[in-house]
Amino acid sequence: MTTEEIIEGNTLVHDWMGEKRMKPPFENWWLGAEKPEDLDYHRVWGSLMSVIERIEGLPRDEFHGKFIVYISSNTCTIQGSKLNTTPEYYRPAYFADYVLATKIESVWYACVRFVKWYSENKNNKNELV
Repeated sequence: MTTEEIIEGNTLVHDWMGEKRMKPPFENWWLGAEKPEDLDYHRVWGSLMSVIERIEGLPRDEFHGKFIVYISSNTCTIQGSKLNTTPEYYRPAYFADYVLATKIESVWYACVRFVKWYSENKNNKNELV
């Protein structure tokens, strides 16, 4: 992954986690990090685990149930706990499986992809319910 992709992913996760950006004149700086390049979700397990806890703590919904994060070796899978195959639901429950070079890289990438999907679809009932 490029530095730009890491910064973009970390920024997305940081905003989703509800961290507050500092007011101008430091408009591109974050509380807890001097600049976006200092965000550490991609390399510090403590930061990344807070993201996993938030994903697993999201409210249960009719279609997905609870979201669960599975980590094994250098694989990370995030999926809804409830598989609903009734005809009125035309989309499968959320499921993503990533295998990258290292465990933290796979978990970080899976979390970034989930946050992006969740942020884009949280107001779209056809996607989340």
